Amino acid sequence: MAALGVAYRAVEVLSESTIAEVNRLHELESGAAALFGQATALTDLADQAEGDRGRALFERAEAARAEAERLQREAEQAAAALEAGMEEREEAVRRAARAGLGRTIGELDEAAAAIKVFGGYGRGGGGQAPLTTRDRVALAQMVNGSRRLKQMMALAGRQQTVALEIHATKVPYPPTTVAGITFGNDISLLLPSELALLALPETRPLFYKGFAESSLMQWELVGREPQGQGPVIVAVDESGSMNGMLGPYSKSTWAGATLLAFLAIARLQGRDLVVFHFAEAGQLRIDHFPKGQAPYQEVIACADHFFNGGDTRFEHWMQRATDLVQAGLPKADVICLTDGLTRIDRGVLEAFNIARKAMEMRSFGVLIGTRQGEGELASCTDAVLTLDNLAEDLPVLQTIFAI
Repeated sequence: MAALGVAYRAVEVLSESTIAEVNRLHELESGAAALFGQATALTDLADQAEGDRGRALFERAEAARAEAERLQREAEQAAAALEAGMEEREEAVRRAARAGLGRTIGELDEAAAAIKVFGGYGRGGGGQAPLTTRDRVALAQMVNGSRRLKQMMALAGRQQTVALEIHATKVPYPPTTVAGITFGNDISLLLPSELALLALPETRPLFYKGFAESSLMQWELVGREPQGQGPVIVAVDESGSMNGMLGPYSKSTWAGATLLAFLAIARLQGRDLVVFHFAEAGQLRIDHFPKGQAPYQEVIACADHFFNGGDTRFEHWMQRATDLVQAGLPKADVICLTDGLTRIDRGVLEAFNIARKAMEMRSFGVLIGTRQGEGELASCTDAVLTLDNLAEDLPVLQTIFAI
């Protein structure tokens, strides 16, 4: 990819006449070489033949050699003509190649980011064969051809980093298990040997010094937040209002990037991810990624999907989520990303809440840029998080990614 990118930009600085002359020189030289080879082969055949056939082959060999010599002379003349202005052209090509290399490096960085964000969930993941070069080029072209996907890629790269960092570190919740010894100045956790320094006037300065520097030995108490073992269910509002801007990005772009981060979490934990795309009544699309795995084409199609519907309706996805967990998938984590909603049908709401309690579901709602429907959303979730500026989303991400 780098070689092609540099070569294209280097050729762009050459005039059409120069390119035509170079192509003509190549044709003359390759034509002459082919004819010389043909003449040699015909001469060998003529030496082996007898009589009229031998003479005919020899004559054909001579004619081919004569034509080859003529093409060779023309090639020498064409090469001599190209010598004029050669230094200027070479310098222009070098400058273009250097500039092209810089641009190509940027393009390769974008391609690598696209592969990381969209290509790590099928081939190349979970013990499967890695993406081929053809797959990588095709993936990069699909992403670079869409402004929305490029913005989503930039956001998703950061969000995936946040998500994976959360799951790569110990969570002090609840801190009741002794994991070892560390250093600090928490009086309640100090080892008896450190507290003993206070007993003698001679050793008290050592205690105060260690306390000030947080270098006293103390118990390390850690715990892990209980992890759900069921599927991760993400319901994404795709009504037309989600196309609205909130800070540097649209709400739908942020939701798509968040969806990709949840896909990374699902793959890390080996959990199924189910995505409900919803908008107005009758608009529902379901994407299912077993164990967080999927070909990049399916990942891109899911992230880029947008109904652009009318009034937001929750009933369809809530009914399907209820059916899903009752079919034998308990302990699901449900996250709804929306910018507001209408009133939820009481029957559907009651069935959803009964299923939540019976199947140990955890449910979070994220209201993006609004307080509309906050109470209604709270009636079907364990917590409602509000987001007024997409550039200040870290507290929300840290909460929902800790599933």
